[in-house]
Amino acid sequence: ELSSGALRKSELHRVEASIERLQGWRLPTRPEIITASSRIIDLVGEAPPARFDLSDIATALSRMPRYAGHTRQPYSVAQHSLMVASLVPEEHRAQALLHDASEAYLMDMPSPIKAHFPEYREMEARAEDQIYASFGLANWKAFKSTIKAADRLALDAECRDLMLHAGHGSDFPMAEGIPEIKVMPAAEAASAWLEATQDALRCAPRERHSSLAMARM
Repeated sequence: ELSSGALRKSELHRVEASIERLQGWRLPTRPEIITASSRIIDLVGEAPPARFDLSDIATALSRMPRYAGHTRQPYSVAQHSLMVASLVPEEHRAQALLHDASEAYLMDMPSPIKAHFPEYREMEARAEDQIYASFGLANWKAFKSTIKAADRLALDAECRDLMLHAGHGSDFPMAEGIPEIKVMPAAEAASAWLEATQDALRCAPRERHSSLAMARM
């Protein structure tokens, strides 16, 4: 009996033939990805608002690790976003929950690395504007400093509780008072983020009412 993953001789020949046919093949250069719900997102052009789907974002962020995966336990961007939202006033929670939503399409690049990729940061800023606007939150930059401050507090708490190099709690004084992080499984984080974001968007003041955004909630 073949071990798991082994190829029969006939299958191996087919694979070898396919590899030979693909010599010189290059990936398409269009800046598009296909999401979990089979939507196509153009990361450079004007993405129609209906293309941004909360379920897609929840799925991607719940499976995406913070800190490039270098934590004691798998810790997702979705759970991080929930923490940031818990640290801001209620009227800013929708913006906080969506503050890393662009990473559902662009991946989470650690900040010290991101600083050396200006084109990525330009694409990230464009995606942020499009996502916020599609959910009726085009004024999100008015709250950016508040969200950044909460993001920094969350960083300290995450370093305290999740990083291998972390020392005692006294090393992270800004995290004092923030409860110890209990890591959520991906499915739980996705469900919690989706529910919290839907609730926050229903309550958030909007510059324009988007029936498309409400339909996706």
